[in-house]
Amino acid sequence: MFWIDPNDPYHYKIVSTLEFSIPYGSSQNNNPAECDQHMCSSGKLGGFERTKAWVQAHGGVTNSDFVNSMAYYYDGTSSPGSTALGWYTPTLDELALVLDNFSSINSALPAGSDNIVSSIYYTTSVEDSNTSRMVGAISSGIFVGDYKTKTSSYRARFIREIGGN
Repeated sequence: MFWIDPNDPYHYKIVSTLEFSIPYGSSQNNNPAECDQHMCSSGKLGGFERTKAWVQAHGGVTNSDFVNSMAYYYDGTSSPGSTALGWYTPTLDELALVLDNFSSINSALPAGSDNIVSSIYYTTSVEDSNTSRMVGAISSGIFVGDYKTKTSSYRARFIREIGGN
C-alpha cells in the first residue's frame, strides 16, 4: 500500500509485488501495437482509464506483449490472466509516490517480491506525443520525469485502487 485516502481509510492504492520489463509499444510493420503512430490514451485522466484505452486501441495484442496489456490483465503472477482485475500502469504522480516511498514499500513486500529500485526509470501510462511517453526515476534524491520513446522497454510496476466511490 502506498497511498491512503485521508478521508476514507477503506480507499487506498497498492503496488504490484512483481516488476516487469516490457515495451510500451512497437514500431514494427503489421504489429497491432504500433504505438509510435498515435496517442492511445489522449484525453484520459487516470492511470486505469489510460491503460484501458490503450488496450482497447490495440485489440490484436496478447495480454503479455506490452506493458499496458500486461497491467490490465495482471493477476499477481509473472504471466497475465484473462480477466481485468483493476490493475493499471501508473500515472507520473503515482509513480513519484511509489518511488519517493520505495524503502518503506520494499520493507513491507512479502518474500519473493521484486524490490523497487528508485534509481532506474519506470514507465507510466502518460503519453507525451505520438512517439514518446513519460518515465520516472529518483536522481540525487529528487523524482525526475523524462520523455522516452514508446518503442523502448523500461521497468514497470502496476497499481490497483481499492475502495472509494
